[in-house]
Amino acid sequence: MDILEIGASRGQKVDFMTLVKEPYKKKCARYVEKCGGPYQIFVPEKDKTPMDYFEEAFRPLKKYKDKIDVIIDGSTTRGFMQPSQASLYAQQAGLKPTQYFDMSQACNGFCLALEQAYMMFECNKELEDKYILIINNEQPPEGRALEPNDVNDYKQVSSYFVGLTFSSVCTCTILKRSSNYSWEFIKYSNPKYASHISIGLPQIAEGYLPKCEKYDVYLNDQYGQFCIPRLHQVHEKINFILKTYFARKDFFKKCHLITHTFTNTVYDKCLYYEKMEKLSLYYSNAGNLASCSLPYILWMEYGEKIKDGQNILFFGNAAGGADCNLLFTHNKKYDIKQGQGILKQRKQLQGNKYINAFKYGVMVAIKKIICPSRRYPVTTEPLEIELNDQDNQNIEKKDTKKCKKQKQQ
Repeated sequence: MDILEIGASRGQKVDFMTLVKEPYKKKCARYVEKCGGPYQIFVPEKDKTPMDYFEEAFRPLKKYKDKIDVIIDGSTTRGFMQPSQASLYAQQAGLKPTQYFDMSQACNGFCLALEQAYMMFECNKELEDKYILIINNEQPPEGRALEPNDVNDYKQVSSYFVGLTFSSVCTCTILKRSSNYSWEFIKYSNPKYASHISIGLPQIAEGYLPKCEKYDVYLNDQYGQFCIPRLHQVHEKINFILKTYFARKDFFKKCHLITHTFTNTVYDKCLYYEKMEKLSLYYSNAGNLASCSLPYILWMEYGEKIKDGQNILFFGNAAGGADCNLLFTHNKKYDIKQGQGILKQRKQLQGNKYINAFKYGVMVAIKKIICPSRRYPVTTEPLEIELNDQDNQNIEKKDTKKCKKQKQQ
C-alpha cells in the first residue's frame, strides 16, 4: 500500500489567547506556557460549513473519482453516525463506492483507517486497480470548549482550555495498492483515559456515561467531553514512545519524525539528543489537529505527493485512550539482490518440500509392512447397539467393582 496523493483545507489562523474569555485568561496563559503552546490555531471561517471544507480538500483529487471504491471517515468530529458520515461525503462529491466505514479512535482515526485500508488491499483482490479514500474532517463545534461554572474549578478550566486547542482542518488521502510492505502499526492502549466522546443525540447520552473517579463528564446539546487535566498524559506514555524509538534507532536516524501534540517543551525533555533526518512539531503554531495531524503535516511538508523512499515515523501521542506509533517508507523499492535472495530461498524450500514428502511416503510404506493396520467400515451415522437384560446386568456389576476399587485406593 502507498499514499497516492493528499488534499487539504483549513480555517482562518488566529492567536490562541484571543479565543479565551477574560475570566480564564490567566489560568489558560499558564497552561500555554507550561505546554509550550498552542500560540496559534485555525478557526472556522464565517458562513463556511464542514462540507465546504471537505469539498475544498477533495477538489484536487477529483481526477481519481471513478476509481475510488472504498471511503473511510476517520474524523474525531462528525455530524452523523447513522447514516454513515462517509456515505454523506460520497453523495456530496458524487462518488459511488461499494463500501463505507466510519471509525474514530481519539485522535488516531487516520492511523486506524490506514490499518483498515492495508488489510483490505491485502485481502480483497477486487481492489487491485481501485483506490481507497480516507477523509479526516476536523470541525470542532462551539460546544467543544465548555465554559466553566466556576473559575476556581481546576477540572472545568482545564477542560475548557483543551476544548479551545482544536483546529479547523480537513484532509483527503488517496491510497493505492502496491508491493510496499514497510508499514508497521505499533500500538499502546490505556483505556482508563479518554479525551472526547462522539454523541449523535446528546439528549439521550446521559444514560450511557461511565462512572469513574479519574475524570468528570460534561455534556451540552452539541458535544460531550471527558475532562482530563493531565496535559495529554505525556509523562505516562513517553516510556512507550522511547521504547519504540530505541528499538529502531537505525531507521529513525534517516527518518522524518512527525508528532501529534508534541511541543518544543516535550521534545527538549525527551528527544533533544536523538538524531533524525527531519522533525515536525506543529502543535505550538497550529493547535491540536486531531486525526488530521499526520496527513496535514505530510501535505504541508511535501505538497500533494511525498517523495519516494522517504522514511516516515509518526508519534500518535493522542490525549485519548489509545496510541499508535506508525512507521513506513513511502514507495519503497526493494533491492534486486534482496529479491533474488528471496526467490532462491523459495526454490530451496520448494526442493525441501519434495524431499520431505518422499521421506514421509517411505515411512508410511514401512509402517504398513511392519504393522499392517486393521480396516474398519466407514459409517456416516452413529451405530445403534441393542443390549439384552443380561448384558445390562454385567455392565452394572463391572461399574460397581470399579467404584469399590477406587474407594479402597
